[in-house]
Amino acid sequence: MKKMLSLVPLFLLISIGLFGSDIAGIVVDRHGNPIMNVNIEVQNLTTGYSRTFITKKYGGFLADNIPAGIYRLKIHRIGYVDTTVVVNLKDEKVLKIKLREKIFRMKPLVIHSDMAKMFKTPVTFSDIKYNKIATRYSTEEIPVVLKMEPGINVYSDDAIGVGYSYLSLRGFDQSRIAVLFNGVPLNDAESNEVFWIDYPDFLENVKEIQIHRGVSSVLNATGAIGGV
Repeated sequence: MKKMLSLVPLFLLISIGLFGSDIAGIVVDRHGNPIMNVNIEVQNLTTGYSRTFITKKYGGFLADNIPAGIYRLKIHRIGYVDTTVVVNLKDEKVLKIKLREKIFRMKPLVIHSDMAKMFKTPVTFSDIKYNKIATRYSTEEIPVVLKMEPGINVYSDDAIGVGYSYLSLRGFDQSRIAVLFNGVPLNDAESNEVFWIDYPDFLENVKEIQIHRGVSSVLNATGAIGGV
């Protein structure tokens, strides 16, 4: 019986040395919300031994069966500042790692669109500058602001220009008119209609509007039979 009892501590020592300890923890942002899919590299500073772990749905991770020693944890996640934590692993460790959001500073983005130019572009067009837009616009949708332009007819379901509004250009309805914002079509992909109600307060940030009356360049849109 004494021999059996003396073997128990020996077995525990062998188990601890063989299987090692664990490093567990959770990775959160500055608000305390867990962050998933964080890459954590655990590296032994003495032997160079390393393993990589990924945080789960609730930001948790478990580096199990790690031999004792001093470890460096490299924490990386896109959108956050890379962080390094050094741990002296003798027993199990439970960590709470907080990451800071990474701010990406970009140069100003300037968008150039192809605008018709007087005496150079073979199309009938008119320009509406920002000053004129500001005098016409308050809360109405875009067609109501354009109703004073030649060749344009406008009507609205609610008669006040806030709701479903429609326009025609030289007799062509909206499905035959291409509407582009910085060269990007706003027409519906299936019906080629334009739902102006989806663009509330859009004119607040528009610098210039150009209207092409009649068939325009195919570069603008294939459905631009009535104009752009």
